[in-house]
Amino acid sequence: MHALYPENPEAHIPLQQEILRYSLTERGISLMEVLDQLCTWGEENRRPIPETR
Repeated sequence: MHALYPENPEAHIPLQQEILRYSLTERGISLMEVLDQLCTWGEENRRPIPETR
């Protein structure tokens, strides 16, 4: 949930609460396979951090 606060942030009294729903567009969904492949490549090719750092 996202809360909207008055101009005085010290008050911390929510004026209104809204539920925001997000979803990917078809274009965003089409990118998921590429991002998954990139993550897999990164996991397979990362170097271990030396202990002496």
